[in-house]
Amino acid sequence: MKPALKFQSALYLYILITIGLALLVPPPAYALEAVLIFLFLLVFSGTIFYSLLIVASRRSYPFKVEVQERSPFFEPLVYVLIPAHNEESVIEITARTVLNQDYHNFKLFLINDNSTDSTREIMERIASENPKKITVIDVPPERGGRSKPRASTTPSK
Repeated sequence: MKPALKFQSALYLYILITIGLALLVPPPAYALEAVLIFLFLLVFSGTIFYSLLIVASRRSYPFKVEVQERSPFFEPLVYVLIPAHNEESVIEITARTVLNQDYHNFKLFLINDNSTDSTREIMERIASENPKKITVIDVPPERGGRSKPRASTTPSK
């Protein structure tokens, strides 16, 4: 049990015992003062408890993430497919976002659906930087340029 919680529990127990004794003993001449002292102790104990709770749960920002060894048993291999047709303006950002995620056991397939701009060159450049993680696939011309879902499901020969 945390010290702050122990302190608050002990204080509330003390207050309950005090109330119990006050009920058994005839009311003193200064009953109003006793009620005010009780209310003060009640508010004061809550203030102390929450102050200690804030101090106990303080953390430094930004959080420091502990680097743990990655194991294929805990992170199964995942295949990420990104079909692209004439997307030179966003393909690099998309691929780098996938590469920079926390999950490390994945293979990225960049599928070029017969792009007429420089999408293929950008894909090749990114793949050359990460040859173990990235594979570039070209959709055959007779099947390409139709739609992204079709590009990601069309087998290449």
